[in-house]
Amino acid sequence: MGGGILVLFTIPSFIYTGRYYVDFQQVISNYTAFNTSWYGEGWFLFPFICLSLLSPWIFKLTDRYKVRWILPISFLLGTCTSFIISRYGAQYLYKSHWLYNPFLILHLAPSFIFGAMLQRTGFIHKMQEKYNSRWLWLALILVVIIVCVTRTAAWGPLYAMAFIVLFLSAPRWQWVDKGLMLLGNHSMNMWLIHAWFCYYIFHDLTYSLGYPLLIYIALIVISLLCSYLVNAICSLPLFIIEKCQNKKIIRACTVPQSLGFVAGMLSDLQKKYEVVLLSSPGPEWERIYKSHPDIKCIEVNMERHISPIKDIKSLWQLWRTFRREKPQMVHSMTPKAGLLCMMAAWMAGVPVRVHTFTGLVFPTAVGGKRKILMMTDRLTCACATHIIPEGEGVKNDLLNNGITKKPIKVLGYGNCRGIDLKRFDRTPEVMEQAGRLRKEGVCTFIAVGRIVGDKGINELVEAFVKLNRENADTRLILVGGYEEKLDPLKPETLSLIKNNDAIESVGSQSDVRPWFAASDVAVLASYREGFPNVVIEAGAMGLPQVVTDINGANEIIIEGVNGTIVPSKDANALYDAMKRMLDAGYRDILAKNARKWIASRYEQGFVHKCLYDFYDTCL
Repeated sequence: MGGGILVLFTIPSFIYTGRYYVDFQQVISNYTAFNTSWYGEGWFLFPFICLSLLSPWIFKLTDRYKVRWILPISFLLGTCTSFIISRYGAQYLYKSHWLYNPFLILHLAPSFIFGAMLQRTGFIHKMQEKYNSRWLWLALILVVIIVCVTRTAAWGPLYAMAFIVLFLSAPRWQWVDKGLMLLGNHSMNMWLIHAWFCYYIFHDLTYSLGYPLLIYIALIVISLLCSYLVNAICSLPLFIIEKCQNKKIIRACTVPQSLGFVAGMLSDLQKKYEVVLLSSPGPEWERIYKSHPDIKCIEVNMERHISPIKDIKSLWQLWRTFRREKPQMVHSMTPKAGLLCMMAAWMAGVPVRVHTFTGLVFPTAVGGKRKILMMTDRLTCACATHIIPEGEGVKNDLLNNGITKKPIKVLGYGNCRGIDLKRFDRTPEVMEQAGRLRKEGVCTFIAVGRIVGDKGINELVEAFVKLNRENADTRLILVGGYEEKLDPLKPETLSLIKNNDAIESVGSQSDVRPWFAASDVAVLASYREGFPNVVIEAGAMGLPQVVTDINGANEIIIEGVNGTIVPSKDANALYDAMKRMLDAGYRDILAKNARKWIASRYEQGFVHKCLYDFYDTCL
């Protein structure tokens, strides 16, 4: 505001040369107290600046001390300084601005103090409750009359206080309050600029009206319009800076492995936003650092399982991180990161808080665990400003189970990563590697993902062992790591994997494309998913698939078109579907449609554009 005022004060010195005697140098000198110009329109600039800078201490003063001390002391201060200035101003004070300015500041200070007291203490309402309003009104009216009769500036502070209290305690129409609120928002600007603007720029327009009331109305209207101009001038630099600066987005996951959802879009996101990655520590960070050395990464410990003490510590660290980084958006994925990040972002006042549900755990849980999981999902949604379900199945589960009543929408056809069709293709390089992995004359099934119970590996191994006993020319490849603590396989399943030569557990692979190309059928036996990327990747590689009837998978796979769908947790149904896939002619029909279907709905550029459009609407 001060910059806009300074500019506007200076304009007339260039336009009305000779008429407007307050030039740029004089305005600056008033700002700095090197020249008071108390007789002109800039006499109050330096005291106003000083009192504005002192306002934090004035607020502390009004908060610390009671009204019965603040009111008489500020009144006494204002009265004494008014008396000294009116009696000795011309004789002593006006001759030295270093002597005059302290008295002027003390003279104006009671108005600041009284205003702070009214705002912070609710003084008027307390007075009305404690004293009979009739007697209060009579006392205030008497004060106003005395001030008008005596005609001395020494009563100025008392008059101001009495009039303000009298006015604010009086009943008013609603439209009066609205008008006063409008003027109140511009009152500081209007006070600072009204005098010189109407004396010089609009002098003829204002004073040609002839009547004091019309002059007063014109003065208010012109000052109000000028205030809008001042606000526009002052907000323009901030607007330009905001437009020039990239808005900060923090993308958060529980473990760094899940940051793969974001990796493919980082280059495009960084063109428009400042992107920060956040996750728990892990060796996977090294790969991210190498591929994106310019990206800022933050490590915050987050446990995947329920751990109240560690979760509280993580919540504290996340809150401190968001307070320090000051992002415009926090976008979380995975359950634990969603809960902790949305709570911490809400506590830190992050304006846009987005959580993507890539999968829901509670639909497959039972008893108390189900209730706890539903409660945590409700809390995540309550703290988030925007909720993105990865597919229609996840959306329906959220709404049908009363997890949230907020409007939620699937972006595009679902999925939050998309597929790079150029990468997931049977290129000569990929096929060369696949040739070393393939076993000719053997129908090879492949399952990619964590080797855990929740992924249906127990049922898959059981179904395959039955199939292999009947058809020796079959093979099962398991690509993924084991999780012995969180969700271990049954001992009998582990034994079957270890002792059956037709089952190959190859561990986690940095590049799954050769393994897909070396296989004939992809299988997803999972109990739950949000929108399984592995199904999209396998489809892009031209594989027919057997998937369970779960969220996401049943949206990607169309029965009899690019694969087949079976009930979850049903080993017999898996066996029947896998046995049918032994028919090479049937597999070929499904394989011809597999890549085309994925390309039409889940191409990476399309999926990313849906997310970018969403960001643009939020930021």
